[in-house]
Amino acid sequence: MVVYWMDIESVTSCIYDSVSIYDGGWFTPGNGELMAKLCGTLVGDAYVTTKRRATLVFRSDGSLRYSGFELDYGWSRKGIVRQSCLAWQTNSTFHTI
Repeated sequence: MVVYWMDIESVTSCIYDSVSIYDGGWFTPGNGELMAKLCGTLVGDAYVTTKRRATLVFRSDGSLRYSGFELDYGWSRKGIVRQSCLAWQTNSTFHTI
């Protein structure tokens, strides 16, 4: 998984807005190992999971408005399949593609 860009609220410990990446997990982040908890401005950070699943959790308190984030993820099984995720916030509404 590669974070192409991220611009979300940056505060110590990412307590207000964050993107958390778990190695494993299935709808419940506690089932996976936390690989990273991200906030602020990032470009080009890469994360590789070791399990068959990964869980991505975006949390926002909705108090401030930033650009959002875009990441690319893929998996391999007789070839590579790539997907992208783009997220941004307008007012208090969160959008994803």
